[in-house]
Amino acid sequence: MEVKVEFERKILNVDNYPFELLINTDLINDPTKINFNWCWYVELQKFDDDENDHLNLQRLMVEIIQKIIKITDIKITGITLYKNLYEIIFYAKEEDTQKIGGEFAEMPYELEDRENRFIKYHAKRDNDWNNVKLYFDAFTKN
Repeated sequence: MEVKVEFERKILNVDNYPFELLINTDLINDPTKINFNWCWYVELQKFDDDENDHLNLQRLMVEIIQKIIKITDIKITGITLYKNLYEIIFYAKEEDTQKIGGEFAEMPYELEDRENRFIKYHAKRDNDWNNVKLYFDAFTKN
């Protein structure tokens, strides 16, 4: 299954550090998103000792998303980068949480390109998409 997602990008200032926000703004008014009520976060470590590490992170993000979309439908929501924490955010249906959790159990061993890259993954119910509301607001409010 091929999925094409276009992100809009903003750089905000949080505690005097840049906070890079890439959001799939097509989801802001997507009426089908209500069916996807579990918010998933994947946190990866960005390393400063490699000037091209952002490319490694992008490659890993694609690989992670490809593994998940092979087993279920998701709404790829966004990416944040703050300090050295790279976070991938997507939403899934409640009935798919065990499948996704099972996939994540093995993922660091299969994909990790260097030690300590994968920090954690976690999910929580978010029926109203409140976890990303501020991110969406950054693109819709002036």
